[in-house]
Amino acid sequence: MNKPKFDNRSINNGFPSMPAWNALAAVSGPLAGWADYVGRLQNEALTFAQTRFRREVDAMERFARCRKPEEYVDAQATFLAQTFSDYAKENLKVAGMLGDAAQWAREKIAEAGTRSS
Repeated sequence: MNKPKFDNRSINNGFPSMPAWNALAAVSGPLAGWADYVGRLQNEALTFAQTRFRREVDAMERFARCRKPEEYVDAQATFLAQTFSDYAKENLKVAGMLGDAAQWAREKIAEAGTRSS
């Protein structure tokens, strides 16, 4: 069985000098950067869900306080307007975040192409 040659004295960026380790070292930086963008998106999604949940609860409480049909219609119209506004703003925010991530990835790909040339 052929074992890869390994030299304990040869360390590259904290990784032993073996082809597989060198490849891992080469992608760990970009993967960490990409993971940062994914984490930001996840945080944004959870924050948005939490905000929307609070607004849903507030709306249910307001609906429960309505005593006349006009009050209920007004409460429902207010709730719907706020909901549409929240989702529109969130879509713009997420689109911006995805655009930033795409630009970052494009720059990393360009850097990799420059290094390999």
